[in-house]
Amino acid sequence: MGEIPRDGSPVVWIQREYLDQALQVAGGGLGIAGLVWVRADSGESTQAVMDAIDDLTRRTDSATTQQTEKSFFASFMGSLQGLMSVILAVTALVALCIVFIAANTASLSIRERAGEIALMKALGFGRRRIFTLLLAETMLLATGAGLLGVGLALALSWLLGATAGRVPSLGPLGGFVVTDRVLVQGLLLALGVGLLAGVIPAWGAARRSVAATLRETF
Repeated sequence: MGEIPRDGSPVVWIQREYLDQALQVAGGGLGIAGLVWVRADSGESTQAVMDAIDDLTRRTDSATTQQTEKSFFASFMGSLQGLMSVILAVTALVALCIVFIAANTASLSIRERAGEIALMKALGFGRRRIFTLLLAETMLLATGAGLLGVGLALALSWLLGATAGRVPSLGPLGGFVVTDRVLVQGLLLALGVGLLAGVIPAWGAARRSVAATLRETF
């Protein structure tokens, strides 16, 4: 028996006949193997190995079909292409909704502090500085929310991994892993949401004159 260590999804290679005999003692058995992996010495000998297996099983009741690992996973992922397209579309719509919600929240926050912004302009703060401060505030809040979301995702993945052995009904969720790439993408997405949501309200508040701002306030 050999093991190939991989984070979240280890692979164990065992002797099939031994496992079948052990299951037969327990009242079961493996039955017919539907998928067999064969490792070739090199990429050049792959076709020769496939032809040899084809010759062995051609005149039997269980003829086999051979294909390379690349073509196997290509066909497998091709069957999931429609589902992946739906998931990406839903993700894009959710991200767009989050941008609109965050922009509305940022606009309301800036509007409620119109008097403070007018006072800053009266004290000599320029448009560029006010715009930078308001945008930085929105992006800081979005980044903080992103860090909170990343922390919750890590905690959830750890909880699923810790309870997978005790709760078999979790199935594939027990191997759910949040990689470093996903963490970075989540933080960059939160930063982008803060940038898109805050740039328009911040620019509108920065370019409004002191008199117009005070008239809206009082």
